[in-house]
Amino acid sequence: MPIELTAEQQAIVESRVKAGLYASPAAMIDKALLVLEENEHRRALQRAFFEREIKPSLDEFDRGEGKPLDMDRICRELNAEWDAAGIPK
Repeated sequence: MPIELTAEQQAIVESRVKAGLYASPAAMIDKALLVLEENEHRRALQRAFFEREIKPSLDEFDRGEGKPLDMDRICRELNAEWDAAGIPK
């Protein structure tokens, strides 16, 4: 599938390839798409975690029933989910 890049996008690709960071423009695009996919997956995990672990507590606070969140536990669990999904931090 042919795609057209803006002049700015072309300059970015060319500079990264010329610097030896990528073997070819296709290799850079492959990496960019992989990073995009990882970021989207990470965001989906974060959203699900928020809905499951944090939103209920916020709803309790809204009803005047709140209790403190254990942020250390929350961070440990989220990091464990990322590790299980193979997503780099």
